[in-house]
Amino acid sequence: MEAQPKKPLIVVRNLCRGYRMGTEQVIALRNVNLTIYEGEICCVFGASGSGKSTLLNQLAGMEKPNCGEIIINGVPITKLDENQMAAFRQKNMGFVFQSYNLLPALTAEENVALPLAFSGVARKTRLRAARAVLREVGLGDRTRHYPTQMSGGQQQRTGIARAFVAKPRIVFADEPTGNLDSRTTTEIMEMMVRFLRTYRETMVMVTHNPELAVYADRIITMRDGSIVKDEYTEKGKNIHESI
Repeated sequence: MEAQPKKPLIVVRNLCRGYRMGTEQVIALRNVNLTIYEGEICCVFGASGSGKSTLLNQLAGMEKPNCGEIIINGVPITKLDENQMAAFRQKNMGFVFQSYNLLPALTAEENVALPLAFSGVARKTRLRAARAVLREVGLGDRTRHYPTQMSGGQQQRTGIARAFVAKPRIVFADEPTGNLDSRTTTEIMEMMVRFLRTYRETMVMVTHNPELAVYADRIITMRDGSIVKDEYTEKGKNIHESI
């Protein structure tokens, strides 16, 4: 049977974002146009100040653009108000952060269950789901541990479990291995790729580390607020040859 073309999941049109710093106007994004398809693992690569983190914030609805629009799964998120965006984010997005962003007063299972709590899932049900995902990331014996009782790698595994527990359509990752050693970085990236392939989810990862690009289907390079290169890796070409 002939492969079906992938569907566009994220569409960015003429996106601009600037900031005023004192008397100076800083342009973070310059007329960015981009389409990301379902199931892609995209690496947005660039040096500090290239605009990659600003783009991630825009895609996640954390801030509004000065011009342009973002459409995710058919919804123009740039037109949503804060409450609508929060509800959309809870339903469609998961996040993995460099600094883990775990709440120190909560156990691993309680941290992982948070997205489900925000969605109104009953406590017993969400904790059961959290424990199941923690087992999948190799932390079945750490469910009652607090962040201070875990290593950096264990905390990031907990963060990954939290990102995937609600089965989001998109996972955004901001320098997800920036605080980890090379061996743990490999383990974390291979784990995330396995989850993404298993659940057929999309990931947009921003990084300045070229070693993470090997895990991507597609590498989007930014410089001075613009996309200067957008190319599929050999792996990405094989997966998305029908696009």
